[in-house]
Amino acid sequence: MKRLLLVAGMLLGLSPLRAQTGFGVEVGYNLSSYSIKSGGAMIPTDMRYGGRIGALSDIAINDNVYFQPGLYYVSNGFKSNIAGGNQSYRINTIEIPLNIEYKIGMLGTNRVFLGAGPYFGWNKDGNVLVHTSVVDSRRDLMFGAGKGNDFKAVDLGAGVNVGFQLTAGLFARLRGQMGIANLDPSGANDSYARNYSFGLSVGYLFYMRNSNGTLKINRNRHPHEVQRPGRK
Repeated sequence: MKRLLLVAGMLLGLSPLRAQTGFGVEVGYNLSSYSIKSGGAMIPTDMRYGGRIGALSDIAINDNVYFQPGLYYVSNGFKSNIAGGNQSYRINTIEIPLNIEYKIGMLGTNRVFLGAGPYFGWNKDGNVLVHTSVVDSRRDLMFGAGKGNDFKAVDLGAGVNVGFQLTAGLFARLRGQMGIANLDPSGANDSYARNYSFGLSVGYLFYMRNSNGTLKINRNRHPHEVQRPGRK
């Protein structure tokens, strides 16, 4: 996990060398749940609200395609019913998404974007709250492989997103993702636990600007490339 964080830090720290490459922050709501099967039987679960906050880079591959690595702190989890009450699992996760975004339209204008990519996650800590008509209780969750743990610590999955970005850098994003790693630590063939989530977030991307405050747009093209009218 330390290696993943190191790689994410290096990606986030890349200098803006291409057109409209920037660095930003993002915060939003997270609606998550788990798909759980235990002993061959599906366990009904409900969605749980949480939060999401982090930083990202917006690295231009060309005028329309961008690589967006990020580093986020996310509150995941789920709810489920038990005899005489219910329980709520809160799982705090460090996530590293590696998205490819396609931005529709011209540089220096408002743009719709579509994206997809894998993510890596580390379930850092969490707890479960149990509520019954008799007593309420809380305990910390254990993460790792093997007996005695509630879930595995390392997660892997993929996600898609769509959003709108203003020229100044402000953006809004709808996202959904699904875990593909089995987080059940028991190792049983008839059991699994996989997370999935949806979210709405807003953020701001900081780009290099000229002395007059307008976006600084640089393009590295071959000498023989023909410039379109109105484009620098």
